[in-house]
Amino acid sequence: MKKIIRLTESELTRLIKRIVKENEDENFWGRVKLDFGRPKDFTAIISDISDLISYSEDVNDFEMKLKEFTEDNQEDINNLTDNERNRLDGFINSVMTRYNFK
Repeated sequence: MKKIIRLTESELTRLIKRIVKENEDENFWGRVKLDFGRPKDFTAIISDISDLISYSEDVNDFEMKLKEFTEDNQEDINNLTDNERNRLDGFINSVMTRYNFK
């Protein structure tokens, strides 16, 4: 019996990123970015950072990936409201503390 699974764009993006990560070949996949041509909202940015946490081996790896993510998504981050930016900073700080990344 076939099943139909409905996914939102962000769920599909996360699924594809995880598949790419599992099959990652650093020489080829290292700089692949998934971009659907629309700006990312606060929820999508938080989701992407959550993925960075999952894929990070240690604090240095997380910081490197976060820096790259921030550079690649600077326009979307700049479009966040002040409140959203504060919440994003708080989220990153709590992650750094929770995972002993500080």
